[in-house]
Amino acid sequence: MKKLLYDISVLGRGFCSNRSRTGIYRVVESVAAELKKMGRLSGFTAGPGLADYLMCERYLDSADSFDGVPLIRPEINGFGLQGYRVLERAVRGVPGKAGSFLKSALRAMERSHDRSKVLDIEEVENYDIFHALYDPVPKEVRRLRKISRFQTVYDIIPIKFPEYCSRGSVRQLERIVSSIDERTNVLCISQHTKDDLCELTGMDPGRAFVTCLAASDIFRRCTDSEELERVLGRYGLWRFPYILGLSTLEPRKNVATVIRSFARIVRENAISDLRLVLVGQKGWKCEGIFAELEADPALRKRVILTGYLPDEDLPAIYTGATAFLYLSFYEGFGLPPLEAMQCGVPVITSNASSLPEVVGDAGMLVDPEDEEAVAQGLIDIHISPPLSDRLSEAGMRRAREFSWRKCAEQTVSAYEAGCENT
Repeated sequence: MKKLLYDISVLGRGFCSNRSRTGIYRVVESVAAELKKMGRLSGFTAGPGLADYLMCERYLDSADSFDGVPLIRPEINGFGLQGYRVLERAVRGVPGKAGSFLKSALRAMERSHDRSKVLDIEEVENYDIFHALYDPVPKEVRRLRKISRFQTVYDIIPIKFPEYCSRGSVRQLERIVSSIDERTNVLCISQHTKDDLCELTGMDPGRAFVTCLAASDIFRRCTDSEELERVLGRYGLWRFPYILGLSTLEPRKNVATVIRSFARIVRENAISDLRLVLVGQKGWKCEGIFAELEADPALRKRVILTGYLPDEDLPAIYTGATAFLYLSFYEGFGLPPLEAMQCGVPVITSNASSLPEVVGDAGMLVDPEDEEAVAQGLIDIHISPPLSDRLSEAGMRRAREFSWRKCAEQTVSAYEAGCENT
């Protein structure tokens, strides 16, 4: 059996910062867990910096499910690594100017070690497959002819729609695309992403593989009434019906249309008790979203912004919703609608990009810019229990077609086909 080296940099970053605990974090962790159960996971790597290695160490110390899977140690002397650990711990507890000075020293130490020193190439050569799941495959690995390399691409939004992304996101994807050569195999999380990538790069579709994602098993309808009341009560959601949106608050997620569609049904239908609950952290260029609310104080009182919520609370939050509304302009896959369906919540989502692949005919698909159609869908679900029940049952059936085991099996099939290609 070929030995797999799996990059978990995203897990270290997400473990140490909630802002980095995005959908990609869930993907990398869930696939890794299934690969380990299948006996296919041989080792972990982290990079491109020392900070990534140390964050991944901390993540693995907390993750019993990955016991026995080694993390490749940086190719630097023990004194340098230990000194970095000491300084990194010190920075966490020092405020003010002293803390700023230590952070500068930490960054300087990190810059003094380039990727070739952080990644132990001699150790990497003991593996047959290198899978990069966020950063590009390192150039040192690309020079190793005997290793089959795989790159996961989640979407090409930063290149196709740079107006929705920060410059850093654009540069990150450009680095990934420029690193893909004739010996690189690519895993795409939807057929739509694969088609877009092949069109953009002209790469051979035979080297691009689709590995569909899944919702975590924790996302199930909450049937414990006490748990439901406890969680909803914690966020002030217990005593009224609500429409739920969950995403980073940024322009690509089209949250402004979500807000305007909600405002429309409240004004035109004189619904006094309905609320809109938006779960997610503030993202890039989110100012326009809040301007939409500040312009209408009465509406602002009906919209609840929770910020980041821990995963363990989300099943109850989903379950309590009248409907889940997700009007993103473009997605590489679209996990939140799948999570909502798995929790039995009626879903209204965009008829754009990969979202029809995910939702199928189990939800309402709408033009993400058609406020009238969105508002009508919300009203129909709100006033029609039979429609709500039908969409709920259809969504749960649809969600059962996706699983992390299936995603991992597709990943292993991609490894096998890709190794034959190279």
